[in-house]
Amino acid sequence: MPQTVNIKGLGQVRFPDEMSPEQIQSAIESEILPHTRAQAKTPEYPTEGPTFAARVGRGAMDIYQGATQRILQLASLPPQGMPSIQELRAYASPDEQKLSDDELRAKFKSIDIVKDYTDKVNDEIANYQKGRQAQGAGKFDGARIFGNAAAAAPLALAGPGGTSVLARAGQGAIGGASSGALTFNPSGRLKDAAVNAAFGGIIGMFANPIIGAGTDLAGAGIRRLIGAARGSAAQGGGRATGAAATSSDQIVQQVPEIGQLAGQPRDAMLNEARDQILKTGALNAEQLGRKANLIAQGVMPTRSMVTRSASDWTQERNLQKLAVNNDEALGGLGQEMTNLFVRNDQALGNRLRAFSPGSGTLEAQGQTVMRSLDDLAEASQKEVSKIYQTVRETQGENLASDARQIASTLDDLKDSTYAANLVTSVTNRLRRFGMVDKEGNLTNKTLTVTQAEELRKFVNRLPNDYGKPDIIRAIDADVLSGAGADAFAVARKAASDRFSMLENAATQRALRSVGELSEGKTAQNFIKSQVVDGSTKDVTELVATIDRIPDIAKRAEAIDALRTGVVRYLQNRAINESSGRFSGASLASAIRDIGEEKLIRVMGPAQFQELQGLSRAALDATYEPAYAAVNTSNSAPALARWISRYRAIPVLNLLAPDALERGAARLGYAGQLNRAVAARADIPLPPVPVGIQGMLGATPAYAPLPLVGALGTYQREPQ
Repeated sequence: MPQTVNIKGLGQVRFPDEMSPEQIQSAIESEILPHTRAQAKTPEYPTEGPTFAARVGRGAMDIYQGATQRILQLASLPPQGMPSIQELRAYASPDEQKLSDDELRAKFKSIDIVKDYTDKVNDEIANYQKGRQAQGAGKFDGARIFGNAAAAAPLALAGPGGTSVLARAGQGAIGGASSGALTFNPSGRLKDAAVNAAFGGIIGMFANPIIGAGTDLAGAGIRRLIGAARGSAAQGGGRATGAAATSSDQIVQQVPEIGQLAGQPRDAMLNEARDQILKTGALNAEQLGRKANLIAQGVMPTRSMVTRSASDWTQERNLQKLAVNNDEALGGLGQEMTNLFVRNDQALGNRLRAFSPGSGTLEAQGQTVMRSLDDLAEASQKEVSKIYQTVRETQGENLASDARQIASTLDDLKDSTYAANLVTSVTNRLRRFGMVDKEGNLTNKTLTVTQAEELRKFVNRLPNDYGKPDIIRAIDADVLSGAGADAFAVARKAASDRFSMLENAATQRALRSVGELSEGKTAQNFIKSQVVDGSTKDVTELVATIDRIPDIAKRAEAIDALRTGVVRYLQNRAINESSGRFSGASLASAIRDIGEEKLIRVMGPAQFQELQGLSRAALDATYEPAYAAVNTSNSAPALARWISRYRAIPVLNLLAPDALERGAARLGYAGQLNRAVAARADIPLPPVPVGIQGMLGATPAYAPLPLVGALGTYQREPQ
């Protein structure tokens, strides 16, 4: 009767009666069980082949399983100690328990976890390929390579950031080497993984800069197309709007500085504005206005002056330093930039000097203003003297004047600490005339017309303390009232008006300064003390007094001297007299020190606006933008050093001999010079749409990975 045995995985298996239990056990162990294990070892892919998602997953598994393989390989590198026989018995299976100690040790030594893992994965890949063959697919597996690259993509982030050739080469090399090193290797040998890493690094190092440059060009092309579309819409999309957008009047309305120009410069600026609209559909009014203002001030603008970009400024100033280069061609390029900067400094200086209606030193201009005011004061005193003379002629020298108005005024002022010195001085002079006794009381003596005039002149020379105008008016009132209330009404009013225009503090300080000239003191600080450091109120009063000088020629001379002195002060601050170098920052600082209101009073609103335009141009032309990195060591800029770094790379040094380096430097610097002199206003092209931008931004770093994946896939084919 047949014997039946239940075998896991096969169910009931029948054996002949004549077989002994030992023979049945031997048949199961030697023939049946190995066959069933082989069948159950790895499931077959369905005959219809793997789906697209499964193929992508297979590619991702290549990286995951490769990383696992590297970990197992690295873990097996250190020499493994032999566990004790007790530890081996503790983890042995029931069948292994039947082995002797020596057999159990030998079996432990024969275990190779890397080989077992590699064989298992190779079986998976073999079954995967059977499924692919069932589909009739070729050797190239794009979905698998895509999965391979997607899984390795984060590795590309390990490289340095940036879009320079070196940065992209480094990023590609690191990403490619990492991808190659972590890809599963069918041989299971660590040295083969090292070979894959080397190939991946080389592919990434060369492919990433090339692909990155391609994506940059693609992005720029897309932006140009979008800009051209917008420009076309601005030109003709809404006819009325489009026509106005590029008309001269509309452009000048948006960029008023172009209106300062005439002839060819104006036409060139209008054409540049239209070109911006055509290419981008927009207008960079700020930079166009900056360029037009520079031209209006006589400056030959460079690109950095127009854009105020730190990088442009750095490039141009470093280029200028090539003037000291031993290479004649490079030195010539640097000298051109130097000559341009020198010419612009001269143009700015000449433009500032043009604001001055005269010439001469600050001292000379100060003296002119002071003497003009002194002449006005002297004319005023002569008018008063004429009135006093008329009183003498009509009323007599000994016209009775009891000085009651003077006494009353002094009495009102004696409680003021600000007028104490003035009151004391006038009282002492009255005491000398016998009008006041020792106790300060009025006597019965009268004040003659001559004494009153002398007293008036005396008070006029005293410091401009509180109450001085009141005392002078009181002296005049005492004299004229004694001659009759209305006898000299017209003359009295004329004298009063002339006096009132001289009684302001600024004019009085100027008049006192005239006295200092006779003592040997100079007037070189007059402009600074009375205008630069003076209050707005004082300057306003000073200019108003000058405007009331009756002689037109003298009035013009005085105001021109004041303006010339102010401009001379600005020149001294802005221009280095030794080198001629112009400082826009110093000019702007000097204008702030004086103040807008005071400059408007001295120069007039129109000329002040022109001065502001010059100040803006000077800042744009001479003031270094924030974060510029100008090389201050007088060594050559970075292009030659950039080439030298590439020459330090093996193999590439053969491709960059000295002659090539010099030629590249000349070509690069000549391009920089042309770009600088062109001074084109910069208007950004429209941005690339977010979706496309994301694709382009990711491409350079990840693009070499499919190449590495394709190489790895080829190497992974079953041998």
